[in-house]
Amino acid sequence: MRTSSLGKRIGTTSETSTIVELLQLDDNAVTQVRYLAAQLLTIGNILLVPNDASADQLCGRNFDSLSQLYADVRSEADHGWRIIERSTHIIMAGNEMIWAFARESQPAFPAVACLRVVQVDDSIGAIVQTRCEGAKDACDAVAAKAKTQDWSNLFGN
Repeated sequence: MRTSSLGKRIGTTSETSTIVELLQLDDNAVTQVRYLAAQLLTIGNILLVPNDASADQLCGRNFDSLSQLYADVRSEADHGWRIIERSTHIIMAGNEMIWAFARESQPAFPAVACLRVVQVDDSIGAIVQTRCEGAKDACDAVAAKAKTQDWSNLFGN
C-alpha cells in the first residue's frame, strides 16, 4: 500500500484500481470534477424537475388562477361580447365561446365552465370544460349541469 497526494491509502488489487485512479487526482483536478458535477446536477434539476407553478388550461386559455382567468376573460368580454349578470353567476359569450363564472356567494366558488364551439368535419360541435375549487358536492353538480349544456341555472340549487 502507498499514500496518494490526497493522503489516502491506496490498495493495489484490481478491485481498487478505479479508486486508485480517482484518488491520484491532484487538487486542481478534484476541484474541476466537483465543479463539473455541480454543473451536471444543476442542469439535471432544470431539465428533470417538473415545474409545479405551471399554468393550467381551459378551453384553449392558459391561466395561473381562476381569478386571473376571470379578469382576462372579463377584459376581453368588455369589448363587445354579450355579458349576462345573474345572482349566482356571470355569463360572457363571444368569439364562439361561452364562459360562466360562479359568484363568490355560491358553494362552488371559485368555479368556471366554458363551452367552445368547434368544427368537426362537416358539422359543428361543442367542447365543455369546468374548473371548480369550491365544495366538492357543489363542484360535482356544476360538472354534471355543464355537460347538459343547459346553463340557465348552472351554479344555482
